[in-house]
Parts: sequence; structure tokens; C-alpha cells
Amino acid sequence: TARVDIAEGYVVCHKFDQKLSKGQSSSPVLELISVFDDMCLLIRKKRSKKEMEDLLLELQEVFGADFPILRRLLPNIAVFLSNVGESDGVAPSTVGGEEKNNGNKSQMINLHAACFMLRRFFGVVSSASHPVMLFLDDLQWCDKSSLTVVDGILSDMAGSSGCLFVVGSYRNNEVDDDHIIFPFIDGLSSSGIKTTKLSLEGLSREDLNSLVSDTLCQFPRVCEPLSDIVFQKTRGNPFFALSFLKSLHEQRLLDYCDRKRRWVWDEDRIIALDVTGNVLHLLVSKMHGLSEDVQSALKVVSCFGTKMKASIAEYLSATSHYSNVLDGLEESCKLGLMIKVGCWGWRLVHDKVREAASTLVLDCEKNQYHYSLGMALYSTAKQGSDMSDVIFDIADQINYGIDGLVNPDLRCEISKLNVLAGIKAGVCSDYVTSRSYLRNALKLLPKNHWECDYDESLRLYVLLARSAYCCRDREGACNTLQHVFDHANCLGDKLDAYRLRVLMYTDNGQLEEAYIATQDVLKQLGEEIPESISTKETREMLQRTSSMLSGAPKASLLGADWNMERSVEFILEFYQKLFVIAYSAMPEYVPFFACRMVQLSMKHGSSKNSIMSYVQFATVICYTTYTAADIPEACRLSKLAISTIKNDHRCIDILPKVYFIYYAFVAPLTEPLQSCVDNLRRGFECGIASGDLSYGFANCVHDARLSLLMGTNLPTLLKKCEYYLAVLKNYNKLTHAFLEVYRDTISILMGK
Repeated sequence: TARVDIAEGYVVCHKFDQKLSKGQSSSPVLELISVFDDMCLLIRKKRSKKEMEDLLLELQEVFGADFPILRRLLPNIAVFLSNVGESDGVAPSTVGGEEKNNGNKSQMINLHAACFMLRRFFGVVSSASHPVMLFLDDLQWCDKSSLTVVDGILSDMAGSSGCLFVVGSYRNNEVDDDHIIFPFIDGLSSSGIKTTKLSLEGLSREDLNSLVSDTLCQFPRVCEPLSDIVFQKTRGNPFFALSFLKSLHEQRLLDYCDRKRRWVWDEDRIIALDVTGNVLHLLVSKMHGLSEDVQSALKVVSCFGTKMKASIAEYLSATSHYSNVLDGLEESCKLGLMIKVGCWGWRLVHDKVREAASTLVLDCEKNQYHYSLGMALYSTAKQGSDMSDVIFDIADQINYGIDGLVNPDLRCEISKLNVLAGIKAGVCSDYVTSRSYLRNALKLLPKNHWECDYDESLRLYVLLARSAYCCRDREGACNTLQHVFDHANCLGDKLDAYRLRVLMYTDNGQLEEAYIATQDVLKQLGEEIPESISTKETREMLQRTSSMLSGAPKASLLGADWNMERSVEFILEFYQKLFVIAYSAMPEYVPFFACRMVQLSMKHGSSKNSIMSYVQFATVICYTTYTAADIPEACRLSKLAISTIKNDHRCIDILPKVYFIYYAFVAPLTEPLQSCVDNLRRGFECGIASGDLSYGFANCVHDARLSLLMGTNLPTLLKKCEYYLAVLKNYNKLTHAFLEVYRDTISILMGK
């Protein structure tokens, strides 16, 4: 770490904690992303104002319209703006207020998107002149999502200008042969990432004797009898050996003799000691002799793992029961059981200290202790303006005791707390944890919750269905959605559920089911779709719609004031889904859908969905009538739409869709192919970053197609396809197959 500091780099450390019980919902991936967020503060501390300004400009250039998404993932990125002012087009950070929304898709970032954002972030902030060292301790307690994040960052940085060094440690006696860490290590090697494995054993007799000799300031030969006993008792475990020596000193079996002016010990009594072969016995014995304040502090910290935030201690110190917790923490540090971690909080010096501290609470009382601690924390935290920084900690502690909650009002209150925690977990890309919190929230609702708390029930079931789907639990998502369809009072309340159902059908390749479901929703919304459409009717419809658009001013089409009714927004959204589905399944209906969307947009005002509609209509004009006079007008309309979404952060979620439609189908007719390829790459990056994987991957397929058509250097293009395939792994088999065709074609052309 010293060498990294000398090189003006950053050392970032994270220790994974063992889950103490099923009561804990928050997962390691949330903590890992939080560590990356804290790295922003470290960068701010080490860089000058000018360097921070340069970094900000580079980040904004790399992320473009995705910069608000980065700020949502890493809220501390705001420190980059502290001295330079907000840039145009950069939306305010929404983290900390996310819990107040309904968990809309536009506010959620899936794990795949988070990995992609972090790759690009590390590519900017790390370099040979500013390397990053990431130390991950106790990997035996990590989860698959955390390793996915690390793997994604490392795989993308291989061969790039970024400089990242990752060190991981785990205890081989606490992992099985099928532990997730071993496929992770093998995957890094197969990806061409250089890995080195080191096995750290306990201290040898000779090394332990040197340690004892240095500690006591005596010749090694004099210390051999003592060090041999220590080795027999501790098997060379460094932490155990040091703890054992401290214990001997506390028991006056190892003491300094003023008369002899050296350390002396009682070998016979030390040999007779029974330490049960591990350090836990020593620590437990020591802790039971400590003051009540120190024991209380140790018990509190052990409930949160091996570390605790300073904000938690501040909240608890405001309660009567834990008023002395700060004194206890300070005394624990003096005793060497805990260390203060800057302004962040406190950390126990070793896992065994946490394990010993947890024994201070009887097993039969543990759940109640956690629950009482959580309620005490909640009672003070909720009085503030924002408790988002401790919401996971509060919910985790309270959830230990939710099975015993009887008071109906309190059950509803804790249910809403779990909903807030579930939404925030989803925002942080951890849908497994999000689903766990939301399930707890559902468990706490009364049996007649649809009658007594309809709005909360509706929101909760939609959130839970989305989290289940993002966890690839399609069956669970379908079952949850069915509750919405069975209990929702009106069509408007079912629209979010219908939207998710159609998305599930589409992503699963069930285009016929998706078409039928979408058509059914539109009919319920009052839209009539003809059973058949003739060529003549199509031509007349396109001519009428083109005439309507030709004289319309830009302000009326793409105005900044969005005033479209919610029901019309949904109609447009479902028509857009039909447009995409029909493109492959029922192409004769595509012009009808495009014209109908334009008519609705011009009648009911502008919105981001109307912007999308104009671009889709332009595509139809180019590929249906395809006359020299029509193409310029179609391009004019599309360029207006592109200009609008580039300058409006509200349109981030539709950017990959608009880029795909325009630069894959319309722009190649009038613009240089190189420009189209560059923007399709941009659409890919934005799609992955915003979580719109379907359109993100659609952009990359047509990037490869147009790159091949324009004669891109084949080795360069092959490398691009391999990169896309690597990002695409385990997702969207159809897109993967298209890219494989392009890759194989390029390989054949290269003679491979």
C-alpha cells in the first residue's frame, strides 16, 4: 500500500462480513458499491482543484447523458462538482430521495448496468500515474453479485490504460470445493487476466520465536522455551499468538521483573493453561471482565458485523439505553479490541473479536436484542430529514424480530420501512436484497391489506414483481403480478403490471404472447386496431400523417413542457411495443402503429414517448414510401428528436431506443456511416448504463453490421465483436447469435 501511496494512487479496502442470521437482508454487493462511492472522497482528498476539474470534464465526456446515472450509483461523485459548479444537462443527484419514488424502471439500475458504469468510471480515475489498489478481505463471505462486479471491472480494463490491482484473501478452511470464489478465479485466468495465488500459513516455530524475542527484547535462545509453549497452544496463528501473550501478561504469568531487568514467565503454569485450542476462549474470558459500557459497545458493533458507522453511534447515543455507547467505543479502542476508522466509524480488530462479542448476548435473547437495537436506532433516525444512509442497518436489525410484532400500526410502519429499503437496494442494483426486503414488507401487511391499504399494496406488489423478474425468477414475478390483476380496482392501476408482463414476454422471445397482451391493453384503453390493412389504406394514412407533420413548428412537436395525460402516455408506450414486435411478426401493421402514435402525440401534447413516436414514424417513411422527397423530411424530424433528447436529462431512458432506430435505419441513408457507427456505440453504452439491455444490445449488433459494410479494419472489427460478445454473455441468446454470425463472417474473411 505504501508504494501505491507514493505513486499518488488510491488504496481502497473492504472486508466482507459473515451473515449472522437470516434476519439480515442487506448483501455484500451493496457494501462493495458503497466502497467505490467512498473512493470518490479519497480522490477529492488527493487531487488538486485543477485535477478535479480535468477529471470532471473527462467523466462528463465519457459518460455524456449517462452522468446522472453515475451520480445515482455513486452519490459522492458530487464532490467532483463542489468547486466547479453544475454543468448544463447534468441532473441533480437523486440518491437519498429515491425512496420517495415508486420504484419506476427509469430509477432502477440493474447489476449488469452497474458493472458497466463502474468499468468506465475506473477507466477514467485510474491510470499508471494514479493506480488503484482494491483489497477485498474475507472473500469466503462474499456473494456472487459482488464477484460479478469485480470480474466485470477487471475484464474490461484488461489491456486498457486504466491501472487496477486487486488483492483478495479468504480462509481455505471456511470454503468448500464448490465455493463461488473458485469459478471466479478460473474465469479471470481464462479472460487473460494475470493472477497470482499465495498460501499464507501460520508462523513457524522459528518465526514465532523471533516475534517473541523482538517483543520481549531478549535473545532468541532465551525466549525459545516460551515461544515453544506459545506455538503448541496457538499453532502459529499470529492473532491467536499475540492474544495469548497479552492474556499471559494480564494474568501475571508473563511479567517484567524490575530486579532482573527483563521479562520472566512461569512455564509450568502456562503449560497447564487450557485455552481450548483457539483464541475465542481467551477473548470471551477477557470480555466478561470488562466494564458494562465496553461490553455494551462490543455487543452493538457485533450486531452490524465487524464495523459500524459513526452515524449509527450518534443516533444511538441520543437514546437513554445507549447513551454511553460513545464512551464504550472509545474505551474499546484503548483496550485494543477496536480501532477508529477516520470519520467513518469503528471496526473490530478481528473476526474472532466479533464472534466473542456476540456471545455476550445469550442465543435465546439474540433476536430480541437485535430488534430492540433496531427500534432504538429507528426512533431517533426517523426524526431527522434523511435516514437513507442507515436504512439498511435499521431494517436488518428490526427484521430479526418481525415475527413477534403484534401491533397493527407498528407492523404497517415497519412494512413501509422495508419498502424504502427494498427500493434503495434496487436503485443500487441489488435485486436479491431488494426482493428480501419487499417480501418482509409483504409479510407485515394485514391479511385484508388490499382493502385497508390499497395504494401501498398495489405499489408493493409491482415492486416485488419487478425485483423477482430482475432476479430471473420469472415464475415468482408472474405469480406476484397475478395478485395485481386480481385485486386492482381499475385499468389504470394495472398498467404498470401489464407493462412488466409484456416486457417479460418480449425478453423471453414470446413475441406472439407479447403482441396479444399489448393489443388487449390497448383495446381496454379505447384503441381500435383493424383486423386487416390494405396497401392503399396504408399509403393514404402515411400521406395524411406526413401532411400533418410537414407544416408543424418544432415547438408544437417537441416542446419542453410535457403536458400529456398519463393514460395517453401508456397508450403510446404500448403502441411502441407493438411497433417493435410487429416489425418481425406482422410488418403490414407497422405503418398503422407509427401513424397512430404521431396522431396521438400531435393531439395530446409532447412527452418523451411522443419523441420516440416521431423517430419511429420517420423510419416507416424511409422504408415504406422511400422516395427522394420523403427522406429529407424524415431525417429532419429525427434530428429534431435527437437534439431534444440530448439536451433533456428526462429522456435518458429512451436515448438507446432513439439512437437504435435512427442511426441503424434512417441516418445511413443520408449521413456518413462512421457517424452512424459512433452513435450506435453511444446507444449501446447508454443502454447498458441505464439498464435497457435489450436496446443496448440492439445498438451493438447494428454497430457491427454497419462497421462491416463501411470496410472497417477486420482485426479491429473482430476485437469489437469479441468485446460485445463478452459483455453479452449469459444474456439475450438471439442478439448473441447475431453477433456470432458477424464474428464468424469476419473470421472467414480474415482467413481464420
